[in-house]
Amino acid sequence: MISDIRQKIRKNSARLELLSKKQSGAELSGDYRTLFAGQGFDFKELREYVPGDPVKYIDWNKYSSSGQVYLKTFEDERKRQVYCFVDVGAPMKYGFTWSKLESAAEYCAYISSSAQLNGDHCGLVLFDSSMKKYIKAAPDPKNPRLFVDNILNCTNSADIPDWEGILRRFNSLVPSGNPIVFIISDFRGFPQGLRPLKLLQKRGDVMAVKLSHLRDIPAEINKKIDLFTTGAGYLDLGAAILEDKRQSAVLEREFSIKRPSLLCSDTSLEPMDELRRFFLKRRNFFGR
Repeated sequence: MISDIRQKIRKNSARLELLSKKQSGAELSGDYRTLFAGQGFDFKELREYVPGDPVKYIDWNKYSSSGQVYLKTFEDERKRQVYCFVDVGAPMKYGFTWSKLESAAEYCAYISSSAQLNGDHCGLVLFDSSMKKYIKAAPDPKNPRLFVDNILNCTNSADIPDWEGILRRFNSLVPSGNPIVFIISDFRGFPQGLRPLKLLQKRGDVMAVKLSHLRDIPAEINKKIDLFTTGAGYLDLGAAILEDKRQSAVLEREFSIKRPSLLCSDTSLEPMDELRRFFLKRRNFFGR
């Protein structure tokens, strides 16, 4: 199965690169920069206002001092730091079409490939009960494949992640700036109101990709399964699905207060299609 997922990722990553070169406007390629919080651009210079220019970029301070109307112009902000923050705990190995871990590797591959194609630096954090690996954001074009290998080849703990400790350490490791962070996990034991998460959200754009396998269970297997673990206890399938919905509602409050920042997916869905829909939702929110 692992060789199959690698082959699928290579094929779709090549497709993504082709879309980018064709400037197709696909949400995972050319329009990638406009999908994240903040301006996404650096100030360049002032120029005289021309009728039809957007008034929101008028420099009113300059107008008050000179009486002339000038417009702020910007250039593309380069080399933003993009991090894939990936749960590699033992429960991430559950799944049927693919495991949650394989789905996480696929999401990470497409996100990091998009970052590389758009001139950003991409890094990786792996965690289970604690932080296992930190790869600093860098422009290496080999990173997407390296990240996939690290995700699929790691050893796994079944313990509940120490979310507060992991996020606190990540905050201390990531340099200042405006990072883009994708937390990819099944979010076992994720608590509300984490202070390190709030701090990270103030520093940059933080998104959650929540993975589940509960709706990807073949009917013939479903009848034979008794209990599911949540990390804190065991539930039957019906109760597990209700708990999954409850957890999604909690994550919606934690990640999407100001803007769409939560993608709920399961192992039967196509990560590239899900990312495209998610990015389209964000683009519509930002009005670009």
